[in-house]
Amino acid sequence: LKILNENGEMFIQYPAGSVPHKLVLAPGIFTVVAYTENQDNWSKANDGRGEACYYGSCQVEMAFDQTTCANLQVPMTNYAVTLALPEYFHDFFPSYTFSLKSGFRQTSIKEGEKAYFDAEEGGFTYQLTATNTDQITHHTTPITYKKVESGKLYQMTYYYGTEDNSGGLDIEIKD
Repeated sequence: LKILNENGEMFIQYPAGSVPHKLVLAPGIFTVVAYTENQDNWSKANDGRGEACYYGSCQVEMAFDQTTCANLQVPMTNYAVTLALPEYFHDFFPSYTFSLKSGFRQTSIKEGEKAYFDAEEGGFTYQLTATNTDQITHHTTPITYKKVESGKLYQMTYYYGTEDNSGGLDIEIKD
């Protein structure tokens, strides 16, 4: 958390986990900023899969001998993608790769992992490649999903297809 004075200059700063419950400030207008410390490097964390990044600010006016309460929203500024595979998938396909690409970043995740991306890059492209127990590799066509928003988790849920598509894999995207 950091508090900026009327000129936008640093007035006071607290490291994560050490913000007191009550602050005493002189009269004036201040900007309260709450954020995660990974603002510049969230996309490089977790072997390139990234991590959640949060940022929020609000302005408060302090008056002499008054208590002012600041309610601050600190939303996630990026979004996440996770993978869910159908039951017995690992029995039929012991090896798989779920590739994700957004902007200039490319990574892959396993079931249950998350990858984080910047919504301003216009969505992500995904592709599933899997090798079955007969050592035959199958892959889906890369598909781009563009309707992304910051703060959302997109769960890519594969399920076994219907007879209409010859028993392949279908996907459902939940946000």
